[in-house]
Amino acid sequence: MRTDDERERNTYLKRMWVHRRIDNGLCPKCGKENHSGNYYCDECRIKEANRCKENRIKLKEMGICPKCQTEMLFGDERTCLKCKERAAVYRETHPLNQVEKMRILESNRKRAKSKYKECSENGICTRCGKRPSKPGRKKCAICLLKDAEVHRIRYKSEKMSREEKEAKGLCIYCGKPLDHTHRKLCAECWEECHERGVRNVREHPELRIKWKQANRLISRNKQ
Repeated sequence: MRTDDERERNTYLKRMWVHRRIDNGLCPKCGKENHSGNYYCDECRIKEANRCKENRIKLKEMGICPKCQTEMLFGDERTCLKCKERAAVYRETHPLNQVEKMRILESNRKRAKSKYKECSENGICTRCGKRPSKPGRKKCAICLLKDAEVHRIRYKSEKMSREEKEAKGLCIYCGKPLDHTHRKLCAECWEECHERGVRNVREHPELRIKWKQANRLISRNKQ
């Protein structure tokens, strides 16, 4: 068995060997020339990404957290509770600035677009990414049914029309009971509309001129 001194010596030599490769513009893993600008060359980076992905899938199938590789998962959780707590504490103590937020959003957008294109070309559902898509469609039959149900609930015909709200003495915007201060809007909606109108006139003074011209035309036609 190796002694502690031998382990420390081997670790030191390996670290020096890696730094020597990096200083010479080589990939620290395979020793080939690294022109990618990343830590590993393109070939090793793809291999490492695939290895990590396969490892995460195996750990998740075994019910083990793929992040810490120690704690057990519960239900459909992707990470354990301890990892979630650590992530929440880190995010609270290290808030992102606007530049970092935009960078993360752009990265997620590119990743989602690439995944959508890959699934679409391979005939896989672009929503779940698991089942084959229905012929002539981008999604599978199950996801299409889910979307149809969402649209049915969202646009169901139980929503009252403006005339029905007026007849029942309700606000034509939010549907809440009127307080009889205003004829068609509740106090909250009236205040919001008033503030929006004042803000629009302040930001776009040309609107005031158009209203004045329209009022003159109306009064002239009445005469």
